[in-house]
Amino acid sequence: MSIRAENAPEHFREHRAATSTGEHVPANAHNLMDEEGKTVDRRVRIDAARLEGILGRVRAEVCRAMSRHPTLNTPHEGYSVILEELEELWAEIKANRGRDDSAVEEAEQVAAMAIRYLYDLTHPTDSSP
Repeated sequence: MSIRAENAPEHFREHRAATSTGEHVPANAHNLMDEEGKTVDRRVRIDAARLEGILGRVRAEVCRAMSRHPTLNTPHEGYSVILEELEELWAEIKANRGRDDSAVEEAEQVAAMAIRYLYDLTHPTDSSP
């Protein structure tokens, strides 16, 4: 199904107008226009040290889980494990503890179980960069 330009949502028309000038605009361009229609750069600036810290904690959680629990056998089992961790994170958020250490630990476990899913249930790929 195609959408005619005149029937497209406003954000789509803004994106098309910006890209037709040759300017690179991300897919979420409707969030990147100021009130004058100029593109605003809102890309996230990455704090590499902070990211490495987060990834290190997730890596440690993956290793801990792999040493304690057997391999995930099926995608359904993997989904179930991820869902369990996600529900625990959701409980923290609903209790207004979404930024507390307990929620951070749950978020790390969600990430770790997603990685575990990839590790246990997908085909190995070339690990070279």
